Amino acid sequence: MDPKTVSNICWAFGRQKVWSQNFMAALEAKPQAIAKNARCKEISNICWSYGKLVMKSPKLFAAVHNRIEEDSTFRGRLKPVEIAVIAWTFSRLGHEAPALMQHIKNDIEIICDSAKQPQELGMLASAFATSATETEMYTVFHHILKKQEFIDRGMRNPSVPGEMTTAMAVTGKADCTVFLSSVDQKMGGWLARSGTSSTISQLLVGFAVQNVVPEALTRHLTREADFFLNRVKNFDVKHVAKITWALASLGMADERKELVTKYWGHVMQRLYDGTARSAADQGSGSWAHVPPAVLVQLVQTEMFAKEKGVELSPRVPDEALDLVENYLRKVQPRNEYLTVAYSNALARMGFAHETYAYVDEHERMQTFRSDIVNAEKKICINFCGPSMFLTDVSGDKPPEESQFHRGRETGDVVARRRLMRSWGWHVIDVPYFHDKMLGEEGDVKDAKREAYMLGRFKHLGLEAELNEAK
Repeated sequence: MDPKTVSNICWAFGRQKVWSQNFMAALEAKPQAIAKNARCKEISNICWSYGKLVMKSPKLFAAVHNRIEEDSTFRGRLKPVEIAVIAWTFSRLGHEAPALMQHIKNDIEIICDSAKQPQELGMLASAFATSATETEMYTVFHHILKKQEFIDRGMRNPSVPGEMTTAMAVTGKADCTVFLSSVDQKMGGWLARSGTSSTISQLLVGFAVQNVVPEALTRHLTREADFFLNRVKNFDVKHVAKITWALASLGMADERKELVTKYWGHVMQRLYDGTARSAADQGSGSWAHVPPAVLVQLVQTEMFAKEKGVELSPRVPDEALDLVENYLRKVQPRNEYLTVAYSNALARMGFAHETYAYVDEHERMQTFRSDIVNAEKKICINFCGPSMFLTDVSGDKPPEESQFHRGRETGDVVARRRLMRSWGWHVIDVPYFHDKMLGEEGDVKDAKREAYMLGRFKHLGLEAELNEAK
């Protein structure tokens, strides 16, 4: 069978999301022949089908990557869409492709300028968000975001902003304020009327991570709430749970209260119905069918709502809370090194505290944990690593030519601090780069850490809590 026929059959399988085991096994038997003889578009179509079907083929992918690495003529003939498809497939299926990623990074400006459809840039962003070094990822994001006008023209395809938002705004934590604002203004109404629950959840989680309020999308979702919920009545419940969490985490302003309350009732009814069906089928109901991450979002949504005096109903049942508690118990603390260093400094300063303690005011369980806590005085200290800040990639120089600039805090850091302060806690967030500025490890840095914490306590009027404060 010639490569063109193989490519067409694979493309059809990908479109219909079906496959033939015998046909795929035949491809696996001759990966070198396919990779060597197929043209650029044919290889792209074959890879795309594997990506859509989420089927791994290590031998075929290795053969394709070897040709890209060794055949400069073939590499030069690859169009941006073909490069994007191959990179997206390899990334999605966890196949390492250093030569391909390096080729894209070297020619990213040309690839972006030559792209015919914004979807090509979305696939590249997705590939580099999960399968590249930090420098490569931000370099690619930098050039993609420079094509804002080009991307705007492709906003009619919802997969473009959805994929880009997940890649750049959520996974890569690049500052995408301008991009998201453009999506909100240009697509808010269309998404509310025609967008899938998956696309809208991708976007709203992106808005929440970036701490950007989607005013137009919120307004249209409120106006179209009944229509939207009826249209997606067979939705994957986790998507609308994410939408509800994202809207609540941005703050329960008046324009979001009604929407969060309505979506909450819909989500919880679906979850209770699922538990009832489980009881009928298996003889016992259980919330174990709900992913733990979704349950955590539900508990946090209750907290965000209660912060503004909104009691959501029905409530998350005790059985689900037990599952959340077991799940969180397995989550390892972050920033252990800084926690130990500053815990020792505060101990020398006479500040009584415990580490990795919960600070929630939730009457039934706890989900928010701080690195250093004095529960009696309601003082908590959190150490914020690089993942808690958005990286500005919008400068004139690409990231490899300048230092990464960690800019605004992510939305979850802002929401957590807002929530804790509403409970009466004094919150001190310590950015990782503040500690870096204190110099090399040693006695001198230990003294500087003490002086730094004294300054932070004084700023909140809490210096009396430190025995050594003057």
